[in-house]
Amino acid sequence: MSTNQGKKAEETRRNILSAAEELFMTRGYDAVTMREIAKKAGCSHTAIYIYFREKEALLLELSLPILNALTKQLDDIMKQIGLPHEKLTTLSLALI
Repeated sequence: MSTNQGKKAEETRRNILSAAEELFMTRGYDAVTMREIAKKAGCSHTAIYIYFREKEALLLELSLPILNALTKQLDDIMKQIGLPHEKLTTLSLALI
């Protein structure tokens, strides 16, 4: 794949993720179709499947950074010295 093709593919992928994020946030995950995401992203409804096998894969991709940050935060809390009930309280507040 040439550099230009690679850049175009990455741009298309970012556009799909951005469109999916916006649509999921405004209309809800269940109300959005892959066809709608593709249209908003500026690609064909068949091309979207080159990048994401299904809508769940899009949701997972969008969720991973948030879940990874939360996991790190919870791990950091567990490493702190303190009584178990204090850790539990701190973990609960972090989740909220």
